[in-house]
Amino acid sequence: MKKLSVVVFLDHEVFIAQCLEHDLCTQGTSLQEVKESFARVKNGHRQVAMMLRQEPWISLQKAPQRYWDLFDETTDRTTEEIDGEEITWGVHD
Repeated sequence: MKKLSVVVFLDHEVFIAQCLEHDLCTQGTSLQEVKESFARVKNGHRQVAMMLRQEPWISLQKAPQRYWDLFDETTDRTTEEIDGEEITWGVHD
């Protein structure tokens, strides 16, 4: 099972979800909405890669270091399985 880490933070009253292992980002108006949006974007990327006969994620680099640092600062972390992938959400204050 693929494991992904995602840092979630507020930016001007908008929730941002940034994956660390792959530079994939989405936004939403609530924590629940940003999680759902991330799942859609993640699945869309995987479907496009499959259509192009590419390995999913291979075209995406790691997120910039500042997001890894934000994730390291989080104390509110939860893990859940979404479509066969284990996602650890780190919510930054």
